[in-house]
Amino acid sequence: MDANDIEKEADKEAGELLIPSKVWETALPRYVQNEDTVRDFANKIGVTPAIVAGKIRKEMENYTILRNIVGQGEARKKFPNIDFSY
Repeated sequence: MDANDIEKEADKEAGELLIPSKVWETALPRYVQNEDTVRDFANKIGVTPAIVAGKIRKEMENYTILRNIVGQGEARKKFPNIDFSY
């Protein structure tokens, strides 16, 4: 197993812990992608709305939707000593 396989497996496991697939199967935000639906669902399952929005964006392969929830570039601000320009 190479590093890429390990990272994919870690992503899968983290996703399952944050939003179990059994819950996600019938989740309203999968079908109605608006901010209110995403926020309500996130509150119901106890995660930040950015997690739900990110899952939707990845599943749909559309990284332009739900922009206001995800907070583009916000995570990098938490690591001021890291050079992300590689």
